[in-house]
Amino acid sequence: VPVRDLQKSVDETAIMVGDYIEFDRARTLTVVIDEAGIPDSLRSWHYLFRTAPRQNTTFILTAHRPQDFDTTVRALADYWILFRTTQPHDLAAIADRCGASVAEDVSRLEQFHFIRWDDIRGESAICRRPQSWREHHTQVVLESTRRTLLDAE
Repeated sequence: VPVRDLQKSVDETAIMVGDYIEFDRARTLTVVIDEAGIPDSLRSWHYLFRTAPRQNTTFILTAHRPQDFDTTVRALADYWILFRTTQPHDLAAIADRCGASVAEDVSRLEQFHFIRWDDIRGESAICRRPQSWREHHTQVVLESTRRTLLDAE
C-alpha cells in the first residue's frame, strides 16, 4: 500500500476485498493487515470484519500494542496471538480482555514464544516453539470453519 495516502489506500482496499467476497461468498480468502495500528482508522473494514463468511474468510491483523487497535476491532477478534510485553498499559489491556494470569504470563514469555488466546472459549495456551505460530493459525481457521458448519446445521 502506498504510504503517500495510507488511509485512502486502506479504505480502497476494504472496498476491493468486499467486492471480492460479495462476488462469490464461497471463495476462501485470508487478508493480512500488517501494522494495522498505523492507519488513522480501520472503520472501512468494520463491516467486513462483522459480515464476511466466517467459514472461509480469515482476517489477520498485526500491531505492536493492543491500544493500536480501536476497541471495536479488539472486541471482534476471536483469537489473539500475544508476544512478550512488559509495558504496564499493554498488560492492562491484555488483563482486561484475557485475565490477569494471561497478562502475567505474557510479561514472562521468552523471545519468540507466544500465547494463543481463544476469546470464544476463554482459554489460553503458551506456545514455546516459535515455528508453531503457523500451526496455531491453521488450527484457528479449522476451528472457525467447524463452528460455522455446526451453526449452519
